[in-house]
Amino acid sequence: MRNKIAYLAAVVVLLVYIACGITIAAGIYTNGFESIHTLYAKTDGEVVKNAVMLEKNFTTFELKNAGFAVDKWGEYTIQIASNPGADYTFTAGGKEYEYADLDFSDVVLTRKINGGFILRSPGSLKSALEAKYKTDVEIIEDDDKPPFIVTLTAESEKSMSFLLGFKKEK
Repeated sequence: MRNKIAYLAAVVVLLVYIACGITIAAGIYTNGFESIHTLYAKTDGEVVKNAVMLEKNFTTFELKNAGFAVDKWGEYTIQIASNPGADYTFTAGGKEYEYADLDFSDVVLTRKINGGFILRSPGSLKSALEAKYKTDVEIIEDDDKPPFIVTLTAESEKSMSFLLGFKKEK
């Protein structure tokens, strides 16, 4: 009877060690479970979470997938649009506009590269609007929210989005 109890205890301890080992290995392999079964982007070695504030002229993003993910980026699309949560009003060429449903992909996106893409910082929302409308722009109502939303859509139709803004100068 004593041998049976000792045997069962050893088996339980062994199973607990195996489960812990698998959990630790999975955590390491999947970027700390942060990205398990997901596609994600990184910039400057950091995983992109909710928002990226541009401070350099050009920012490179890497596209990654978790180690256990079935999905791959494959051919992907990038859309850079006005943030629907931001409330800006501006004039361009003397005409007043609401800041909604605007595509900034041609203004901010530089190019796709192998395994990622490069964004060009226009420096400010005013500069981005002037590049888009090709005329002087005046921002009437300002908002502190990031002005852009970036949506990345993988070949598998899975997507991720993050806000994009500009680092405030101190």
